[in-house]
Parts: sequence; structure tokens; C-alpha cells
Amino acid sequence: MLQRFHRMALLVRLALNPAGLFDRINRLPWYRQVQGDWTGTLPLADGNRLLDCGCATGILSRELARTGPVVGMDRSPAMLRKAGRSGDGPTVHYVRADATGLPFADQVFDGVVASART
Repeated sequence: MLQRFHRMALLVRLALNPAGLFDRINRLPWYRQVQGDWTGTLPLADGNRLLDCGCATGILSRELARTGPVVGMDRSPAMLRKAGRSGDGPTVHYVRADATGLPFADQVFDGVVASART
């Protein structure tokens, strides 16, 4: 019974603060290891302009920005607010948009990343 209560409490917290809970999950050591394993295999060149489609709180956007400018795009205002508070500097810019209607011209980006974390 207590375990069921804890699961319900977790769902309530997710509903009330999805961005905060999302960041906590993404900072778990095993999750960071998995993320690092696949981001290290991306064929990125210095200066590439990347789109992080579904960036959530910008964790991956910040990692990708080590090689060049990144636009993090998400449709959730709560996720983008949290991403914008990270102090990413001039290499990361966040945009509210949906992947079904990209507000960018053709050939603006050298690559697009869309992780399956949403």
C-alpha cells in the first residue's frame, strides 16, 4: 500500500513540476552514462549548427553546444523556462515550437537531434 502511495505521489509531482522531475531523472548516473555513450558517437564537426528537437530542459542542448551553436526547440513552456534559466550563453538559443511545424528556413542546420526522452 505504501509503495502505491509513493507511485501516486511521484505522478502528482510530475504533473505539478514536469521540468524539475525531468532534470532529476536525467541527472541519475546510469542515465547520464547512457546519454554520454550515444552522444559521443554523433559525427559532429566543430562549428556545426544543430537543432535539438524536443530539447525539454536543455540538458542535451548544452552538451551539444560544446561543438557549435545549438537551437533547442520544445513545445512545453515549462521545460523551456527551466532550460532558459541554465545560463547557457550565446551558443544555445531556445525556441517554443512543435516538430510538426518547424519555424525555420530550409538548410539552416547542419544536423538535427531528436532523443527519445519525451
